[in-house]
Amino acid sequence: MIHSEVPSHLLYYEVIWMTGLTLGGMAYGSLLTIGIECLFAFHSSANGITKGERKHSYLQRALQAHVFLILIINTFLQAWNIQSHVKEIVFTDPSQFTHFDRDWPNIFVLLLGALTDGLLVWRSYMIQKALFIKRPAGAHNLCWILPMIAYISMISIGVASVILVNPHDPIGTTYAVDDMGLALFFAALVLNVFINLFTSCNIIIRLLLHRRTIITAFGKSCTLAEYSLRISGILLESAAIDIPLTFVAIVGVSLHLEYVSLVMSILVPGQCISSVLVTYQVVRGRSISSSIQEELDSPRVLQVGNLGLCIGILLKKSEPDALFDSAASNTAPRCHPGTREQYIEDFVHWAIPSPLASASLPLRWMKGLAGVGKSAIARSCVDMLNAQSIPFAAFFFLANVRDKPERFFPTIAYQLSLHFPDYRDLLNAKILHDKTIINKTLRGQFQRLILEPLQELSQNGKGIRKQFPIFVDGLDECRSQQAQCDIVHIVADAARTDSPPLLWAFFSRPEPHIEGTFCHARFISLTHAITLPISRSVDGEIELYLRAGFEAILRQRNMQGYQWPSDRDIKRLVDACNGVFNYGVTALRFIGSPFWPVPEEPLRQVLDGSRALSRTISPSDLPSPFAELDTLYLKIMQRIPPGILPLVMRFLTFLCVVKAGGYEGNGVVYFNQPLEPNTSRWLRDYGQPWEFGASFLLFVIRGLGGSIRFYHKSFFDFLVSIERSGPFCVATPTAQSSISEHLVDLHLFYDTNYALSDHEPVAASSHHLSIMLFIVFSAGVMHFDSIKIDLLKKYAGVDFRKALKVTTSLSSSNVSLPGQMMYSNYEGSVRIVQGTELGLLNCQEFAQFNAHGFQQTIERHKAAGILHPVTHYAMAAPHDQFLSGLFIQGSVSKSIFWYWEIDFAAQTYKEVQAIDLDHGMKLFRDENFEEWH
Repeated sequence: MIHSEVPSHLLYYEVIWMTGLTLGGMAYGSLLTIGIECLFAFHSSANGITKGERKHSYLQRALQAHVFLILIINTFLQAWNIQSHVKEIVFTDPSQFTHFDRDWPNIFVLLLGALTDGLLVWRSYMIQKALFIKRPAGAHNLCWILPMIAYISMISIGVASVILVNPHDPIGTTYAVDDMGLALFFAALVLNVFINLFTSCNIIIRLLLHRRTIITAFGKSCTLAEYSLRISGILLESAAIDIPLTFVAIVGVSLHLEYVSLVMSILVPGQCISSVLVTYQVVRGRSISSSIQEELDSPRVLQVGNLGLCIGILLKKSEPDALFDSAASNTAPRCHPGTREQYIEDFVHWAIPSPLASASLPLRWMKGLAGVGKSAIARSCVDMLNAQSIPFAAFFFLANVRDKPERFFPTIAYQLSLHFPDYRDLLNAKILHDKTIINKTLRGQFQRLILEPLQELSQNGKGIRKQFPIFVDGLDECRSQQAQCDIVHIVADAARTDSPPLLWAFFSRPEPHIEGTFCHARFISLTHAITLPISRSVDGEIELYLRAGFEAILRQRNMQGYQWPSDRDIKRLVDACNGVFNYGVTALRFIGSPFWPVPEEPLRQVLDGSRALSRTISPSDLPSPFAELDTLYLKIMQRIPPGILPLVMRFLTFLCVVKAGGYEGNGVVYFNQPLEPNTSRWLRDYGQPWEFGASFLLFVIRGLGGSIRFYHKSFFDFLVSIERSGPFCVATPTAQSSISEHLVDLHLFYDTNYALSDHEPVAASSHHLSIMLFIVFSAGVMHFDSIKIDLLKKYAGVDFRKALKVTTSLSSSNVSLPGQMMYSNYEGSVRIVQGTELGLLNCQEFAQFNAHGFQQTIERHKAAGILHPVTHYAMAAPHDQFLSGLFIQGSVSKSIFWYWEIDFAAQTYKEVQAIDLDHGMKLFRDENFEEWH
């Protein structure tokens, strides 16, 4: 019992002690529960540790000891508090009511502060290390160095304050310390507050910024639940519970000195709880620093590391599939061992010049007709450089798939950033300062992304010391002839100044405009041109390749040791190749199809076709170098059953004319739509030998959601040339009219057989997706000159309003995506905003835009009743540098508004499609097109 004569101020102290004891006991119970669970987690994770995980095992043991010490010290501290307060309360003589020895509790508090604050400083360092593992941290190291200095100071001051404690002072003060000891105690408390607030806030801010960078730069999306878990992880990782506890301590001490006992009873176990929670995150493998490392090393980030948001923007504007080791390069050709060795060695020696060799010309151009092996040589060269760990960059164009010129220089710049950290940091800063440099003209991109940063580094003594080779394959497959010439002009102009030391190797067909560019008087002295001829001198290499291919066919059929084919047949096949490697490649694909019961039959057909061709050519004729290859392609097409030939021709016309050679997107599922329901089975049901032609020879099909394209551009050239393909040509007006009429009929079919409710949201059903696809398909053929007026009038019956509603409902909002402009085959960027579709051709895409042809198409559609001019709406007056138009597309309830404008000065085309004119025009005027990426 407490004696009635105990002074009132002592009773006040007793209330504070009892409150602190109660709250401290509750906190201790929570700490004990979490700590025991953490120790069990340590025991579970310690099972099965291998020798390679020894370092991790040492860390676990240290953290396990950390948690064990926290629990033991807290247990002693709680026991001391209980026995101390009980003894003080039972005193009846006030003269005997003095403090007991306080050395041990102060030491306990000091040890706990060392453990908890030390862990915070360590976590701050680990997160800093994870975030900057790809580059020097620089001044950012202060974020863990300053807390480390404060931590060492706190320990030193805490030791001094314990030494200066007077254990025999009366209870007149809460802590029995003299003036110096009191000052040191509060200094240590201030440092503790600084460490907890600074490190916790720093970790929270760093991790939130990193999360924003990952989500924004690399498109890493997540559900709300997942995001909440990540935020929770960040709060646990940063010991965020210390922040409110620290503020409680500051407020308590500020109110009255007597509250120090109460504050310490809550603060000490509270900090221990946050420390044990951090340790629990680490031992369970949930630490944010480890997840950061996983993100930086993931294939999705593509070795970006901690390059930041700006390099992420550069990556989004580049073409990862054009890199030499991308997944898309799996089917790309390489030179067979023992073939084209001299060409490969020459390029590698040029790319890695010896100190004694004379200076290399900065430009090399290998030219040759289709099928002679240019791409195989290019890929073999970069493979050899990669095997020798020589830094280089590469870009492999592919017609209508990887053909955008505006992605060329960003891709080269991105690869440079992977090899040179100083360049990467400088480029990151430049993009941060001006994000529009990604969307400059080709020359502007090269100047701002490559030339200027390298020159600046060179002036600062950090430039590229050795020559850096860049391989560019398929230049002729770049989308625009003008862009092809511009690329050569830009790099050649830079090469004339010998700064920076970049070497450029180009591989292309000898197109007249490319040949004229390289032979320009300014560049001819900088260029070493190499002709890869169609020559019988490579018969030995072709034979080597064919024999290896036949051995592979026998292995696949488990026919090793079978004497086939004969030397005579191989000799005849080599003669049929006539110096064209691609003929041998195509023939082996034909013969090696697993759908032939035996391989002798396809080989006989190939040789018979070659023999028949040789009989029709007299010695005085000058046959095409691709005559043998065309004969093989014709034989493949002739084997298609007559019942399915119209469908196959429709598909090939769509692929060659509408999509101009390929589509890197939804693959078989996508291309099933322009045919008919279930009529694309010939792409999937490989039941007859003829079907190998589509599935193994002519196309690359990367899964149902992958891409469809030709194995080699020579087959595309064959199909679009009536002289070579004859009745199988897909570029005739008849073929174009056929596919156009078919697409319009299917569009009308879906229009009339499926209704949309004005009150229900549009779901992602097959019907909706079909309507959306036919908007693209039918619009993609409506600009053809060969389309007859009757078909245009039929197209006027399309429900454009339904189509726009489906498109805007199923597409991502406020995101710029590749898309086709109205009444043209030009692909730009499309963005859906509040049920309205906005379109843009930037200055690079506009270079290919035919304004005159576009206006002619509009006039034809006006005559057919598809477009109706709107004259009552105020618009900017047209002039030499600006054109615009506003139309109603469709009729009555099926119509939409379509507005377009062409700015020749800014070299841009913009358009908007909307159901409500005023709403659509407001969105169009308010949209900041310059920020589209």
